[in-house]
Amino acid sequence: MYHEIDGMLVYDVNVDAQMSSKRLRFDAASFFPELTNNNMRGKPQIGLPTSLQNTEFLLPRGYIDRITSSEITNMYYLSPCDKYTDYEGDEIFLQPKAGSLYDFTVTTPPVPKGTYEVRFGFVENGQRDVAQMSFDGVTCGVPLNLTTAGTDPSIGWVLAGSDASDPFGYDNDKMMRNQGYMKGPDTYKHVTTGFTANVSSARLDPGCLRKILGIYTFSTAGTHTLTVTGLSGGQFMFDYVEFVPTSVIESEDVH
Repeated sequence: MYHEIDGMLVYDVNVDAQMSSKRLRFDAASFFPELTNNNMRGKPQIGLPTSLQNTEFLLPRGYIDRITSSEITNMYYLSPCDKYTDYEGDEIFLQPKAGSLYDFTVTTPPVPKGTYEVRFGFVENGQRDVAQMSFDGVTCGVPLNLTTAGTDPSIGWVLAGSDASDPFGYDNDKMMRNQGYMKGPDTYKHVTTGFTANVSSARLDPGCLRKILGIYTFSTAGTHTLTVTGLSGGQFMFDYVEFVPTSVIESEDVH
């Protein structure tokens, strides 16, 4: 996507006021300018069928300014594939070296001051991991199990529209929030059937979830850190992060 501009980009009080009153959703790849500047972000692998034209880039330690990781952590960028129900189609993907556990920290883009609910967007997979997450150095509750689909009772996902008493799934949304989770947004979907059945949006995919990390108050505008430590030796994926002002949660849509 290209956003044309016709003037200087200035971070002034008007921008701060506007951005601090809206849900901010950052795709994982947008954290790291190196992916765009080195022609990795969104790059297809030529010569393969369209559904497989994604490329796996190994990101060596120290290559990305906003990432710090242990020597036993292998980190990759997976460019878009139309079989993935990923936001923007791509993801940051981690795998520990054999017999090890990964450990990494990423620094977010700047966020205006204010009080936000912070959410972590991911897609579950049976090959993935149980991981402990921390935000700005503070542990985010119990470990996150990335092998568990939303239909697990601990999450409580129910297909929107499948219950006549809850035709839009809003009551189920409230129940899931009580469990610390949310469905994926209804603004994107995967195109080709592969890893999951074709669905009309990520909201209807039980594997696409948002984990609520907590509510945080930022006294000044600035960046923040998200630390993840593997606990069971599997894979990990990082799709997007949301910063949602608490003032808009009550009226938030499903987009």
